[in-house]
Amino acid sequence: MGISAAEPHDVLSSIIKRKTVTLEEVLILRRQVWPDGKLSKSEMEMLFRMHRAIEHGCAEWDDFLVESLTAYLVDQAHPEGYVNEADAGWFEQNILHQGKVRGAAELEALVSILERAVHAPHRLEMLALETVRDAIADGNKNIVSNLTLEKDVISDPEVSLLRRLIYTNSGSRSDAISLDEATLIYDLNRGVDSRMKCPAWTILFVNVISNYLLDQNGYVTPTRDRLREIDSWLNRPNSGVIGFASAVSLRNLPETRSAGEFADIKSAFGNLSPLDDAYSLRDSERSCGAARVDSLEARWLIDDLCRDEPLTLNERALFVFLKAGGYAVDPALNTLIARAQ
Repeated sequence: MGISAAEPHDVLSSIIKRKTVTLEEVLILRRQVWPDGKLSKSEMEMLFRMHRAIEHGCAEWDDFLVESLTAYLVDQAHPEGYVNEADAGWFEQNILHQGKVRGAAELEALVSILERAVHAPHRLEMLALETVRDAIADGNKNIVSNLTLEKDVISDPEVSLLRRLIYTNSGSRSDAISLDEATLIYDLNRGVDSRMKCPAWTILFVNVISNYLLDQNGYVTPTRDRLREIDSWLNRPNSGVIGFASAVSLRNLPETRSAGEFADIKSAFGNLSPLDDAYSLRDSERSCGAARVDSLEARWLIDDLCRDEPLTLNERALFVFLKAGGYAVDPALNTLIARAQ
């Protein structure tokens, strides 16, 4: 049973000796690893051992490794979907070499885990974002699986990868953008070749930075301990789901929803709308004062932008968006907004 059985043990020895893996061998390993739908730590470490030995792999092997890691770290977590610190540390030890993510399969596994997890340590997301940033800066075609990647040039595949990471469900503040995320995206924009136009990158840049400036909603994903408390409450026979449903049935008050005043905002950039499906302001945020750029947020921009160099296309797009949306901004930004016109 499992990957330690005789047949896959022979496969393991063969793969390590030949430093290559075939589709047929991947199918054998799948049959042995997944018989009960569970993976053990020893099995995962054996898969890592094979992966490090392989010099000539195949797409099926990479898919198998990504699926196995995601199932082990996310689906088998308790509570399900919560990646704890210990498992995150073990995962990092196996995918890093001299502090860097080893290759495209390891990066894809990292992205997959972040997408599937309810919550994961924030450093995993930053590790993935930093890996993509460094790959763009170095023109590393292998780490992002883009054979057309050029040094300091960002294109649609990299934007798609960044978007997957930034809008994962596992972030500590739901769909709100953190300062370190915004800073990384802002620095990346400064580093890429501004002569290369990528509309998807402009849209993502405006989304991310404006989200950080305007969408400080304070939401924090519940901790694992808090989720255990909730699970315990849900399973109590006289309260939990049954008690809650009974209480709701007695009240049954109608809910009203509004499309919100932001629904009518039109893009200032023609087809380059900075308001895409991945980012929408909640209706209540403007009324509670979230949809504004305060002095601290303004200072974050001013400290870098008050210089002699002209604003980049994306920076101009950001300020045009803020002005077109009618958002309340700190007066200190008025000079920069005027420069953007």
